[in-house]
Amino acid sequence: MREKKDCFNKPDWGFSYANKRQRGYERAVEESGYQYKNTVYANEISFKEGMAALEELFTSPNPPDAIVAVSDILAIGATQQAKKRGIEIPEKLAIIGFDDIPVAEMVSPALSTIHQPAQEMGRIAVELLVQQLTLPGTPNKAIQLEWTFVKRGTH
Repeated sequence: MREKKDCFNKPDWGFSYANKRQRGYERAVEESGYQYKNTVYANEISFKEGMAALEELFTSPNPPDAIVAVSDILAIGATQQAKKRGIEIPEKLAIIGFDDIPVAEMVSPALSTIHQPAQEMGRIAVELLVQQLTLPGTPNKAIQLEWTFVKRGTH
């Protein structure tokens, strides 16, 4: 197994989406032949916490060369703090966010991210809610929608 100094940044709240993203990340890293080193827990999803996470990682003796954040906001905070430290992105540090929020393409460098079909998610959620309200007792459905990787300037 090849070793790569990367990390995963997620909130320490037990939200199922964050845990599922982390498990998916760990599985993908394992399948690629790399081994991830660190998980940094943010107190909240915010720009400030992304900056703090980067500081925590870069004061450790073995800083990462890649960061995958559970949200674009955390990733953007980490990116801005890396720039303040003079870390070259993506040459020395790759950063990937999750959600593909509009500001992800407006920051410099533009954030590479995982895009989710948010409008389709909302539409399906409303359909399922209406179904539950009009047909009580309808079994719950687990629906998984496709995601896409959006490569921009941080990867």
